[in-house]
Amino acid sequence: MTPTKVRQGRGRKVEVGKFDKIITDSERISSEEVHGLLTQVLKDRLFNGVRYVKGGQVGNLNEKSELEIR
Repeated sequence: MTPTKVRQGRGRKVEVGKFDKIITDSERISSEEVHGLLTQVLKDRLFNGVRYVKGGQVGNLNEKSELEIR
């Protein structure tokens, strides 16, 4: 692959090398991954309810634990 030349500003030519392309592609991929994970967490919380941890046990906010019933 040969580096491509991109015009920036007032006619200056800036060469974009292989590593620059790798860096920009990896930044784009990582941002898409973060966006996807955040979306997955939000959907899980919206549609499956909010969970909490109390005393080492995971439960839903709608459920009453055995300790609260007694």
